[in-house]
Amino acid sequence: MNDTGHRCPLCASALRGPVIADGADRLLSLGGSFEVWECARCELGVTTPQPGAEELSRHYPRQYGPYRPAGGLSGRVIARLRRTRADAVLRSGPFPALLEGRPSGRVLDVGGGRGDMAGAFARRGWTAHVIEPSPGAVAAARALGVDAVAGTLAEAPERFAGCDVVIFNHSLEHLPDPRADLADACSRLRQGGQVVVAVPNWSCWQRRRAGASWFHLDLPRHLFHFSPHALEALARRVGLEPVETRRATSLVGLPGSIQYRAFGRCIARGPRLRAGLAIACLLYPLTLVAGRVTGGDTIYFVARRAARGPAPPMRTRTLAGS
Repeated sequence: MNDTGHRCPLCASALRGPVIADGADRLLSLGGSFEVWECARCELGVTTPQPGAEELSRHYPRQYGPYRPAGGLSGRVIARLRRTRADAVLRSGPFPALLEGRPSGRVLDVGGGRGDMAGAFARRGWTAHVIEPSPGAVAAARALGVDAVAGTLAEAPERFAGCDVVIFNHSLEHLPDPRADLADACSRLRQGGQVVVAVPNWSCWQRRRAGASWFHLDLPRHLFHFSPHALEALARRVGLEPVETRRATSLVGLPGSIQYRAFGRCIARGPRLRAGLAIACLLYPLTLVAGRVTGGDTIYFVARRAARGPAPPMRTRTLAGS
């Protein structure tokens, strides 16, 4: 593979590639051509070229899933399903150990969308904060009783500090500077507090097999692509101590990749979405077995702020009126 001369944002090593040469926005079909290059040292994938703010905003329209409004009876049903799923997430993965013996606390969900996960914490008696770029999603989060502010982590108010837990639930890969944001998250933790990161697993078998058709590639919204090794290296560079890495298998990853390989884009929209979810459920036992043998397509990574020593300085560019 050829060296572009570009440098890894984590370790400054030269990137090699392209590992993915014919990437496109297959989810929303909004155009653009992208590659993914990889750092041989820390195994971080980097979307190339990195889209500018204006181009990137075009790939987050109102119909983008985490922002899409839903009204009427179907909207209420979907909202109930999201609530049930969020409650189930806190009973799985790394969360039971994190919540054990801790009836309350403070949690900050970075890029928390409509506040589903933060709302699940709030129902357990926690003080829940969300920082999220979409004003519409922020309004939905506030309706769940969550303290939500529109903006980025660098713009979060000072009250979003002293947290027991900071969560990046499939948001870290969307951020233009994940190192700065993870350092900021560390600064907002109390001593001994923990960061929980969920991201697609760049090193999984599905990505290697599907290539540019991998469902979780999600170009260009996913600016960076993390392996377990890359997450650990990133955490250590910002002063966090890795605690645990878990691999999990998503419901939609494998069916989504098969769809992209067959059609080149997402066709499971509108009335077809229910059929797509039914197929995903039917395939899930096979997907789950494959994931357990070869490693899942997503990662849960937990790291802790050291009990001693100073935290990184908090960025203080606060939004007016927040």
